[in-house]
Amino acid sequence: MKHLLPLFVFFFWLPFFTTCFADINERKSELGLKDYVAIIRPDFKIGVYYFLNAPGETDPIREKGAELMRKNYQLSTINVFMTHIQNDQELGINTFNFSLQDRRYMYLKEANMDICLHLLAGPNEYNPNWFVAEFNEGKYTAEQMEEVLVNRIRTIMTHKIDGKTWNIWAVHVANESFRGDRDEAHQPNPWRGPDADVWVKALGFETGANGYRYPKYLRVAFEAARRYGGPDVKLIYSDDRNAMWSRPKAEYCLDLFNNFRELGIPIDGIAVQFHSIIIDGVLYAENNGNRRDPIRWDDVDRYFTMLGEAGAEVHVSEFEVRIQRNDPTQEELELQAQAYRDALKTCMENPFCTVFQAWYKSDRYTPNLPDHIVEREQLKVRYGNSSMFDRNFDPKPAYYAMLDYLIEKSKEIRVRQQISQGAVPSP
Repeated sequence: MKHLLPLFVFFFWLPFFTTCFADINERKSELGLKDYVAIIRPDFKIGVYYFLNAPGETDPIREKGAELMRKNYQLSTINVFMTHIQNDQELGINTFNFSLQDRRYMYLKEANMDICLHLLAGPNEYNPNWFVAEFNEGKYTAEQMEEVLVNRIRTIMTHKIDGKTWNIWAVHVANESFRGDRDEAHQPNPWRGPDADVWVKALGFETGANGYRYPKYLRVAFEAARRYGGPDVKLIYSDDRNAMWSRPKAEYCLDLFNNFRELGIPIDGIAVQFHSIIIDGVLYAENNGNRRDPIRWDDVDRYFTMLGEAGAEVHVSEFEVRIQRNDPTQEELELQAQAYRDALKTCMENPFCTVFQAWYKSDRYTPNLPDHIVEREQLKVRYGNSSMFDRNFDPKPAYYAMLDYLIEKSKEIRVRQQISQGAVPSP
């Protein structure tokens, strides 16, 4: 019988090894990121921001990108900035044009993707210059400005396509209402002022019963979004430079969520934009002026947990890893890949983080078009090459780093399932 023992051991452990090592070419399978996410965390959504082109504006490379969206993502975000849908001065601010958004919506629904809208209310850069000028010239009273805002939200949230109200999963009700000061020190008044935010200038601030002081338009916007969007749409506040607890905006966002909940203002979560950049071989959170904060994943996880324990859903909404040159080195691409993997891992393994969304579909759309330089304060930084796909929509190391992580995690899940079912012996 001794000579049968190795054969017995082989067949005893065969299901385990088959599960762990089946299809060593799984990278090349037809499965995309979303398929593995569904195995690991059915409550989790992986997505990509959708902008710059729409179905019907295609060429072979864009069609390749569209196929990658269908294969890999469950969620996409559509812009509804006032500058995008209410920007005809002759017709007036209460006239809307959803033609581009409708085409994007229909495409995403055909691809069986959920949809987030960005954004309902925000500071001056998201509103037409002529509208801001008209208010400054006295064309609108405060009451009329509030009516404009409520009408805008009602029109967006009840918008119909082919006679049916569009089905929106989440909406960024407000965005970047907090100041982004150069040194980002904690501020006694963290909000953008009237010169930077027309809604603050129009409606001012109010103080809740708990003593929390906030721009009035935020309450108006969140309440209108719930009233016209219904009970199921997720109402999210979005901001940048808030990815780690050590950054002041993180505390501001947590305070906003806690206070709005206490005051009965409807809010479901916080969107962490999470723009990042590689400088001299180090991964930094999005910089402002001369401040640089290296990303610490334990600090990110801590912040997500603090938000979640307060009752907030955490959405990583615009993740990217910028590289300072148009011709990144292999080392930079590998650092970028590790950052994408670490970010996805941190989000998926924190129970309160429910969305991980990339910022750009590919490097084709990042701001580093030839010789394009973005200047901020005293820094000149070339932002670009920040996505998982190159300009031809071919996967970069970042895509494979995320895919490999998901494959590993899904195999762990399948092994645990087989153990629980008795198909594989427990170690």
